[in-house]
Amino acid sequence: MAENLMPALQYNNYGGGAASLKIVLITLAIGPFIVAAGGISNIFLHRLVKNIQDAYAEAASIAEPVFLFSPGSISFNQTYFS
Repeated sequence: MAENLMPALQYNNYGGGAASLKIVLITLAIGPFIVAAGGISNIFLHRLVKNIQDAYAEAASIAEPVFLFSPGSISFNQTYFS
């Protein structure tokens, strides 16, 4: 019954040890490239996040005086947050 259910897992049908060894060697050969790609993407993402934070800080510094000295925002702040 096992022969009918899982033929790919049987040792004799697909080369067994040789096929497994090839998979292991390919995995070990590709692994360092995957780690390097992760490191490179981490550098780019770190730069992107820094640029976004700088843009947000600049926008906040421009918007803050508008909300502080606008009569509408002053009454809104006093009405709801006092």
